[in-house]
Amino acid sequence: MRRKPSMFSRNYRNQLRKRRIRYATVISVIIVLLLVGLFSGKIMGGVSNIKASLTNIFSKETSKDESIIENVEENKVNENSSDADVEVKPAVEEEQFSLTLNENENINIIYAINNDKKEIKQVKGSGNIIYNISPSKEKVVILNNTTQDIYIADLNKNLTNLSKTEYISTKKEVFKKETIMKQFKNYVWAEKPTFIDDTHIAYSSNLPWINDSGTKYLWIIDTATGQHKSNTKVKGNDFQFADINAKGLTLIIDNTTMYIDNNGNIVM
Repeated sequence: MRRKPSMFSRNYRNQLRKRRIRYATVISVIIVLLLVGLFSGKIMGGVSNIKASLTNIFSKETSKDESIIENVEENKVNENSSDADVEVKPAVEEEQFSLTLNENENINIIYAINNDKKEIKQVKGSGNIIYNISPSKEKVVILNNTTQDIYIADLNKNLTNLSKTEYISTKKEVFKKETIMKQFKNYVWAEKPTFIDDTHIAYSSNLPWINDSGTKYLWIIDTATGQHKSNTKVKGNDFQFADINAKGLTLIIDNTTMYIDNNGNIVM
């Protein structure tokens, strides 16, 4: 039985129109051949030729229809395979909680939950703060730029003030943070705290010198003990902390790049 054009074909209407044209052409050819056969006296030979021509045409049409159907079915299989290959990623939820740094400063810590694992994403505050997230993404260090106080918070909603409130010189002189910052308006007590690893934080400060020279020095906080330790050999005017790699935390001082380990040692 003669197949109709496949409804799965994208050019369904065009194929129908082309088929009608082919049928009309075949009929015209038959009529012409009959007339030629009648006038030439070779009707039997003409009929044989007509039969062969029709068989050839119908064979080609059947082959085309089968090819179209095969292509449509193959496309369906490919589409189904593509759908099966698409990985369905689990939804990532985001939640947040609030903490109070001081009487005038509240922050929101936003974290994501992915496969039951929590990761800190960002910190939002009402004041002038900067923050840095630990390598494990379970802790965050926060600096209040106005007061220059340093805090550390974690996903268990623990908040600890790591600020160095005073400096005791080698001569046992005590210099209070609030007093020094009032005396020297541009004094940098602490800036740019950045994680070296999950328990050590680097920052820069004008300490241990009490003056307005502007020179800064490297300091390291051990968050387990709260101890601040300086490395006065590492100094400069502009400190920039960058990424962490196998050598340690990247530190760029006045365009010179070096690396810090968790003891404050420098690798060039």
